[in-house]
Amino acid sequence: VWLFNRNAGGAENWGLVKQLTAPEAQSGDFFGFSLALDAEWLVAGATGDDQAGASAGRLHLFRRQQGGPDNWGYFG
Repeated sequence: VWLFNRNAGGAENWGLVKQLTAPEAQSGDFFGFSLALDAEWLVAGATGDDQAGASAGRLHLFRRQQGGPDNWGYFG
């Protein structure tokens, strides 16, 4: 999942802020298949994650400012 911000790197420019990855991600997890975002939280779905059973899926939470200013840290 890539986060972009308007005016990052110049006026009217969409600059990359952060690339988010799921810990222990594996091929076929489909991390980022679904997303929900607000000012403080990002939820990324991984529909093929099988940690809880075959293709059970999983949600990954990221929180803004987790781990420092302007950072999106893994929350759980």
